[in-house]
Amino acid sequence: RSALATDVWTIYERFLRRGAALEINVSAGNRMKVEQCFLEHTGVDLMTEGEARKPPSAEDRVPINILDSVRHEVFKLLENDVLPRFLNSDAWQAHAAAAATSKSKRSPSNPVSMLKGLTMLRGSRRF
Repeated sequence: RSALATDVWTIYERFLRRGAALEINVSAGNRMKVEQCFLEHTGVDLMTEGEARKPPSAEDRVPINILDSVRHEVFKLLENDVLPRFLNSDAWQAHAAAAATSKSKRSPSNPVSMLKGLTMLRGSRRF
């Protein structure tokens, strides 16, 4: 599990840290849960800025479910906000209409099916 702490640190730095180049939309509460859990298990304060910020050591351990609340929130945002807006977009509507009238044997990618396929990753069967 030592690699898990490093992976969580990398995910936090890239996607969860406030101001990260690829920061994702997650609640402050879920971000703080990850920060607090990481601090408790590794002694590494993820909120430290600048030169003092350091990755966990190879011996550091974190719970395997440390990112579950964040993952669940991201999937809910995809399911309830991003996907419906995408499916209603002019670009997707035009693509779907063109694909429906095309004589090509290749069917277009179905974003609903793709999202349903990701259900296994979040551990739920609801869609």
